[in-house]
Amino acid sequence: MKRSALVDCYQYMVNSGGIDTLESYPYDQKPPLCRFKPENIGASIQGYGTVTEGDEEELKAVVGTLGPVSVIVTADLIFILYRKGIYFNDNWLNASEPYNHALTVIGYGSENGQDYWIVRNE
Repeated sequence: MKRSALVDCYQYMVNSGGIDTLESYPYDQKPPLCRFKPENIGASIQGYGTVTEGDEEELKAVVGTLGPVSVIVTADLIFILYRKGIYFNDNWLNASEPYNHALTVIGYGSENGQDYWIVRNE
């Protein structure tokens, strides 16, 4: 997914007044066909912004002051399937590969000198 596609998604959410709930609009892998119904809105946004690619300090500032941030990353299958607990892999990001996974950064921290991100990976 390209960064511009994410911006298009957020602009659609602003213009349409929100997005449907997962229960009312499940993922089905069919060709794009919008089945949006305003009566099923589960979330809405009033605006959005972008963070400089690769700038973890800027990401930390946004998460710490504004809240959760949707990000796209290049991830291996093990990380894509990760659901709970602590995931650690020094080499999980391969910048030469295309982005292939979206997740939400909801927090961050540091323990014993090791920085970490808290993410929602669903």
